[in-house]
Amino acid sequence: MNTTLARQYAAMVEKKEQLNLQLKLLNQMIATQAQKLYDEFVDSGLTNIRIEGTVDGKKIFLDGKDRLISPDVIIRPNVTAKNAEDFLAWMDKNGFGSLIKRSIAPATLKKWVDDRMETNAELPPQSLMTVFTEETAKVTRAPSRK
Repeated sequence: MNTTLARQYAAMVEKKEQLNLQLKLLNQMIATQAQKLYDEFVDSGLTNIRIEGTVDGKKIFLDGKDRLISPDVIIRPNVTAKNAEDFLAWMDKNGFGSLIKRSIAPATLKKWVDDRMETNAELPPQSLMTVFTEETAKVTRAPSRK
């Protein structure tokens, strides 16, 4: 048995576990910061801010390009397997049966919920479907300056 190979493998698995823990902590920090930024956007009335990709000739981002940060609301509808049949029956009864094929594609459900929420239209009762919203900020590459 090649113990060197086994030791290297075990070290890689351990490193992966450490990186996953670091990623989890970083994601928590990002979520907290995004919520704070979202609140500041709402309070200030700004729709976005531009962050320069380089400062004093040094890249802030790997590609050196500017970023735009803007407020965003993420919507995540969810239908549990337990409620799926009742949800599908509700969709049929309320004229949305054409959206479904006895299974619900997450992207289709999200688009439908987005559209309904945008127009303040009725959604299925919470006993059939829950909708999680997250107020956040998103970062995108800024267009090049002319």
